[in-house]
Amino acid sequence: MSSYHFRTTEGNSRKQVTPYRLLKVSYISIVDWHQKTDLIHVHPNFHGRERQDCVLVAAGNDEYFFAQLLYVFGVFVANETRHMALIMPMDERIPRDERVQSDKTFRFRRVRARHISDTAFIDVESIVRGAILVKASDSENHDEFIPFDVIDEDMWWRMKSAKLTSRPVQLE
Repeated sequence: MSSYHFRTTEGNSRKQVTPYRLLKVSYISIVDWHQKTDLIHVHPNFHGRERQDCVLVAAGNDEYFFAQLLYVFGVFVANETRHMALIMPMDERIPRDERVQSDKTFRFRRVRARHISDTAFIDVESIVRGAILVKASDSENHDEFIPFDVIDEDMWWRMKSAKLTSRPVQLE
């Protein structure tokens, strides 16, 4: 169970769509069952640089995938605000012949970003927690990342027990 808090830079005015730059995700650690909180940024100028943090997203049926947040916003419809996120899913399948031997040796789980035209909208309630993805230096298209699972015990255990889903291969 996660909880979410938002901070906007637009003041308190009611708008149809309100952009947010900070997402505060609270989750229950699977290590000690205490509540933890991640501050996740989507900011065009965070200390002089663009910042688009990554998250672990629940896909249903105990499956998960990583994603980069591109935009977080609230949509005010029928006297209710729905919080949504535009994401770049990191669930593109990596064919066996393209997998790197060092990943197998060190038991790394490599993820690949979808093409920019395949971004998706999700409800922020499907975000489990923040994540750090390190760009794989040997990726030809600079679209492959290795989840940094040693950031804390919770992420390490989640990576050991979670089933990461991949988008089905589309035949042309």
